[in-house]
Amino acid sequence: MRILVTGAGGFIGRSLCRAMAMRGDEVFAVLHRPVALSGVTPIVLDLAAPLDRARLPTRLDAIVHLAQSARFREFPGGARDMFEVNLRSTCELLEFAREAGVRHYVYASSGGIYGQGARDFSDAEPVVMSEPLGFYLSTKLSAEILVENYTDLFATATLRIFFAYGPGQQADRLIPRLLDNVRHGRPITLDGEHGLAINPIFVDDVVEIVLRALGQSRSMKVNVAGTEVLTLRDIGDMLGALAGRAPVYVNQPTRPSPRLVGDISALIAKLGYRPAIGFRDGAGRLADAMA
Repeated sequence: MRILVTGAGGFIGRSLCRAMAMRGDEVFAVLHRPVALSGVTPIVLDLAAPLDRARLPTRLDAIVHLAQSARFREFPGGARDMFEVNLRSTCELLEFAREAGVRHYVYASSGGIYGQGARDFSDAEPVVMSEPLGFYLSTKLSAEILVENYTDLFATATLRIFFAYGPGQQADRLIPRLLDNVRHGRPITLDGEHGLAINPIFVDDVVEIVLRALGQSRSMKVNVAGTEVLTLRDIGDMLGALAGRAPVYVNQPTRPSPRLVGDISALIAKLGYRPAIGFRDGAGRLADAMA
């Protein structure tokens, strides 16, 4: 397949491009800045600017849109960048896909669009906002709505990713940050007794899911998460065992323990894939990479 991957220099993008190149795909890697990637054709573009179609290949089979604004934590200062990268570029790439005869379009969304809830979130149910999402997640949900309009023109796959982790991830993301706190004796703050409950997924499983989504002829929207539901205390204890150091916890007893867990039954049914890498194994690989 001839595949355009945006965000190719990012955490998931690097692993995905490597896997695609290894299986023989012709990969065009859209990068915000030059990054060493083997087996791909690099295209340096700033997606915060209008899409320069002259820089893109004229014939493609698929687009995988992973790129997101690097200023996702900055509101209101980063609002314009989040809008341009997360929303406008999605629209422009959808139109480019239509005109280029693309057959598959994969959009990387976020499980964070659900907010928090007492039960697992299902991708089969409408997203109901009980409180404001924040600007970043609002752009991700808005982009999902744009993608839905193209489901009859080509196969779209909207992947709501929950807490992906693995080697090469930025140090300020949740799992690497928790590991760093454990190693240096810094406290982990827990709401309630056990803290946030999540089902994180290892990057290799995310890559496999993207590859399988590219093989589907029907449009879909699925949660992408792991099989294990773990609290921050569970995760801290596992990371402490790997680091050989007891974690330090600070409890906020007046706050309830939040929950952000994705139901992955549709993922398993539609793609025939159950995430295979357990957290203990994946965290071990991350710990080795961060050693």
